[in-house]
Amino acid sequence: DKDKLLTRTMINNYAKNHLMPAPEKKKYSREHILMLAFIYYFKGFLSLQDIQSLLEPLWKNFPGSKDGSLNIHAIYKEVYARKEEWFEMTSADILKACEESKLSFADCPPEDRAFLQRFSLICRIGADIYIRKRIMEQLIDQL
Repeated sequence: DKDKLLTRTMINNYAKNHLMPAPEKKKYSREHILMLAFIYYFKGFLSLQDIQSLLEPLWKNFPGSKDGSLNIHAIYKEVYARKEEWFEMTSADILKACEESKLSFADCPPEDRAFLQRFSLICRIGADIYIRKRIMEQLIDQL
């Protein structure tokens, strides 16, 4: 309860640092909420500078519109339309890694094996995260 996901100060700083558009007359729109969702998602693994590089063109080039043209809401829906499929694929990959880690350290004493197998799994997942993060950073650098 004490940990705030978002505070007023954080939201104000996001607008000041061009991670999202400034509110209009201190009012936030649906597009602001979607931008905050993107920011919250990315800030777990990207720098604020990378997030700004990624999101500023999004809200500048695709503002909210009523004429049916592509906007932030439509982009959000398109990007996350397959999120359940992504989670299933990622879960399957992790389950496979878990099964493979159970095969490691087979020659270790039983009292050490469980810890070392879990350590092996954590290292493998960490390597996956590191590689994917580096790829994301390189893609952002190419924007």
